[in-house]
Amino acid sequence: MMIAVYLNYPRSRVCVHHNPGCSKIQQAKKPGQRRFRIDDQSRDHHIEGCQKWSFLATSETNDMWLQIDLRDYNQEVITLEEIIAALGSRYRRFARPNISRHC
Repeated sequence: MMIAVYLNYPRSRVCVHHNPGCSKIQQAKKPGQRRFRIDDQSRDHHIEGCQKWSFLATSETNDMWLQIDLRDYNQEVITLEEIIAALGSRYRRFARPNISRHC
């Protein structure tokens, strides 16, 4: 299993996608789009490093895509929750984001 997650800062929105072929994911392949792939080897690095991710109300820094692939849905959700908690401690808008599941 793998989830793709869209983070949008100004709107305080987190959208979780389960279907890798989802058209919304394909639309997000804009030039310069920030993307991080999180797997077993990089998980701890990204959990610790997400505090350094920058979000501003500009087109370059207002959103980000995460691809979380831990081969276990529950671990992927836990990882996402840890990232959101870390971001929420730095950015008030991520403290209680609107989380939706798209597909």
